[in-house]
Amino acid sequence: MTIPDEVRFAVGTFTRLPVPAPATLDATVAGRGLVLGPAVGAAIALVSGLLLLVTDVDLVARLLSATLVVALAAWITRALHWDGLADVADGLGSGAPPERAREIMRRSDIGPFGVLTLIFVVALQVLSIAQLPAGAPALAAWVLAVTLGRLAIALACGPWFRAARPAGLGALVIGAMTPARIAVAVALTAVIAITCAALGPLDVFRALLWGPAAAVLVVVAMGRLAHNRFGGSTGDVLGATAELATTAVLLVLALS
Repeated sequence: MTIPDEVRFAVGTFTRLPVPAPATLDATVAGRGLVLGPAVGAAIALVSGLLLLVTDVDLVARLLSATLVVALAAWITRALHWDGLADVADGLGSGAPPERAREIMRRSDIGPFGVLTLIFVVALQVLSIAQLPAGAPALAAWVLAVTLGRLAIALACGPWFRAARPAGLGALVIGAMTPARIAVAVALTAVIAITCAALGPLDVFRALLWGPAAAVLVVVAMGRLAHNRFGGSTGDVLGATAELATTAVLLVLALS
């Protein structure tokens, strides 16, 4: 059975699964692959979050399981988005002009701003998961948050943002999401969100209104910040957007 190029792109980009590279990789394939991002995100969260179903109400146990869940998700995704978050933090923290800031982001090392940002965001995700009601509600919230994090990438690749560089993965995918593709990605996310709210169960307003609103707010804020500081978006900005959107959704669901 031949795997469609867009499925190869989505799975190969968002996970470490050893799928063959797309036979053809262009903006069309990338855009269609990003449409599948929310579904891939839901699968990642479901696999990484199964431990939450068997965790009791003991606080220490919940903190330990939340830590393992976040760590497993990072492993499944090769920590790709975490790397982007650290790079963006270093680029912003440098205070350098756009071209110099992009050079800092491309370096393989991580500076103090990146390290501190990773620590704080990981802590927020772990504490938010631990704060959620134990069992199915925690798993449902985790699935919803990771799904919306991948939708955030799709939205950040819409026609309203531009790439900071003419080459690289960011240049390929930014602008690849047409309004029709965005509509399909949103519809797919809505199905997943409704399922999470019903089966969790989760508070309907938080799951279907405030959670998505928080993710969209992160997309808009990161897009404007990248435009002003880097001259446009990059692959690192997309990764940072995914993790920050996931964190924002978890915070909304965890805070009562």
